Amino acid sequence: EVHLLNPLMLDLLTFFVKKYATAYNFKILFMSATLPSALVKYLCENFKIDRFLDYSKGYEEKRRVLWEYIDDQIENYVESIIKEIQKGKKVLVIVNTVEDANKLGKKLESNYKLSYGEDFIVFHARSMYKDRIKKEKWLKNNQEKPHIAITTQVCEVSLDLSYDIMFTELASLPALVQRFGRVNRYGDKTKNINAYIFKPHVKNPQSYPYSET
Repeated sequence: EVHLLNPLMLDLLTFFVKKYATAYNFKILFMSATLPSALVKYLCENFKIDRFLDYSKGYEEKRRVLWEYIDDQIENYVESIIKEIQKGKKVLVIVNTVEDANKLGKKLESNYKLSYGEDFIVFHARSMYKDRIKKEKWLKNNQEKPHIAITTQVCEVSLDLSYDIMFTELASLPALVQRFGRVNRYGDKTKNINAYIFKPHVKNPQSYPYSET
């Protein structure tokens, strides 16, 4: 996922690829569904790439996601989320911190009497390996059933699942594009809004995964 690398990791990748390319004379192929133009320029200049194939026009013909921004926090829309599973839909809820994911899960259990492991699941990167495997298995086994999956950024790269509707906190543009990829994943065009973006809950800006910019 080269487009998700931070500047330091991108610099390290560039250094080592250049170093070993000279020694082993290998060829390099970079692939991404979401490659920013600045990153294309960086890769082409650093690796002297002379072939760049752009198939983005094919994506433009589709419209799998229609989104709407709501200037409120996601926790105030829990009833709207529950209504969607009552309609028989699979709902993906993405928050930006583990603390908020756990808090939302507890709210579904205590305030709305939903059952963990039946109606919903909370999935984040801090789960121990055994628990993570169990949760991934649960998600795959329930991919045809109405449920709520409350996740953090972990869903952006590790889940090959498709949801009917998504409620997500605002994040960086590359992160949002990855999140959109978990909605209507195997469908074509949609006429209805299926992604709602909410104002993020920033408790401590210093430890928050995204800056305001």
